[in-house]
Amino acid sequence: DGRRVRVVAARPRHVVARNTTATTRAHTVVFYHGGGWVVGDAVAPLPFEMCEHTGAQVFSVDYRLAPEHQYPAAVDDAVDALRYFTSAAAVERYDIDVARVSVAGDSAGGNLAAVAALVARDEIVPLASQVLYYPVTDLHLATAAASSDSQEVLLSSATMVWFRNRYLRAEQHGDWRASPLRAADHSGVAPALILACGIDVLH
Repeated sequence: DGRRVRVVAARPRHVVARNTTATTRAHTVVFYHGGGWVVGDAVAPLPFEMCEHTGAQVFSVDYRLAPEHQYPAAVDDAVDALRYFTSAAAVERYDIDVARVSVAGDSAGGNLAAVAALVARDEIVPLASQVLYYPVTDLHLATAAASSDSQEVLLSSATMVWFRNRYLRAEQHGDWRASPLRAADHSGVAPALILACGIDVLH
């Protein structure tokens, strides 16, 4: 539909400098930032740290934000970006090893990464892995509602509900593209590394 999605690249020097050959293509991560689908942008510290510590090239996606662009706009942008970075054009331009493409994200971005991994299984290409930092996997938020806000935490259950209500409508909470935990089938999805926090309403 002619939409353009901005992407910020973090690429190791050895990937940028070398000649492209079939045996030296790079491990690639498509990254989605956190921010409750409402705030934040692709210029986040985490993708750059991931690039520095793993040697992978990381492409951070500046997906559309709510409330101006409600669900499923962010999902559409997340999936479209993954489609592009597994396309023949991107493989050649960025020296991508299509067998070593992963998705990653934190918080709301972890939600988008998990959804993208499900779509990739069915419609795009098998992914190497998914790395989910304290992801939101069920927007019914049962664990958030049951959690205690008596401790000083960065993200309270009330704040999480505030973000959710700006992202989508109540009747959409159970849609698997909003709540990937509720997908009918998780078999065959890329293996996932899930990192959770000790005091975490998203856990």
